[in-house]
Amino acid sequence: MKAELLRPVDLKLTRAAVQLAVLADSMQRWAAGSQLAHKGELLDGRLGFRITIAEWEVTPPIEEWGLLVGELVHNLRTSLDNLAYALACVRQNPPARPWELAYPIFGDQADFDRRGRRGLNLLPDAAAQLIEHIQPFQREVWPWDVPEFHPLMMLQRLSNSDKHRLPKIAVVVPQEMKPRCTLEFHSDEEARAQDIEGGTTIWGGPIEPGVVLFELRTTAPIKKVDFQFEGKFAVSLEEEHRAPAPEVLGNILSHIHEVVGLFRHHFA
Repeated sequence: MKAELLRPVDLKLTRAAVQLAVLADSMQRWAAGSQLAHKGELLDGRLGFRITIAEWEVTPPIEEWGLLVGELVHNLRTSLDNLAYALACVRQNPPARPWELAYPIFGDQADFDRRGRRGLNLLPDAAAQLIEHIQPFQREVWPWDVPEFHPLMMLQRLSNSDKHRLPKIAVVVPQEMKPRCTLEFHSDEEARAQDIEGGTTIWGGPIEPGVVLFELRTTAPIKKVDFQFEGKFAVSLEEEHRAPAPEVLGNILSHIHEVVGLFRHHFA
C-alpha cells in the first residue's frame, strides 16, 4: 500500500516530538532552578564598578543538550529525505537512481536551479513542482521576509553544523537583565557630574563563567556602592537567534508536519 511508504517519515517525526519534549523539560527545569553566582569589584582608582560571572550554582548540561539536539535534528532532516524517497517510489518502486534523492532546501533561487533539481525528475511531476514552489526562497509563499529565518533554513544550518563541524550547539543567552546599582560619591557635585547611562555596559552575549555582565565607569571615585542583579536566561541554538531552543525546534517540527501534509494525497 502506498500509505506504508510514509511510515518512516511519520516514525521519525514522532520520535523527534518525544526528543523535543525531553529536551524542553530538561532546559526548563534547569532554567527554573539555576542561580548565577557573581562577584562585584571596584575598578582602578574606584572609578567604576563591575559584576563578573563566577559560576552557575547548577552547571548547564551543554554537552548533553548538544547530543540530544543533534539526534533530534537528524530525525527532522532525514524525515524530509525519506519523504523525497517515498515520493519517488510512487512514480517507480524502487526508484531508478536512489542515490540522487534528497529533499532540497535552498534560500536562493540560483542555488536551487544549480544544485537543487537533482533527483526531482524521479518524483511525480506535481510533487516536484510543489517542492520548488514551497522552497524557502519563495517569499510570496511563506511569511518569512528573510529566507535565513525560514524554519527549514534553520534546520539546514543546524544539520550541517552537527554533521560537518565541532559545534557548540547549545548556548545560554540572556533573555532579561536587571542590574540595580546605587552609588554614593564624596560630594553632591561629583554625583551630579556623572553620566551614568553613558558609562554603563551590559553584556548581551553568551553567558559563561568569567564574562563581565555589567560595568559602570565614573569620572569621580566611588565612596560606596550597593548592587543587585536579576537575570533570566534561556538556552538557544544559535547565538544570533536568541529564541529558546525548544521554541525554534518546535517551529521546525510543526513546519515539517505542514510540508508532509501537502504531499499525503500522493499516498492515498
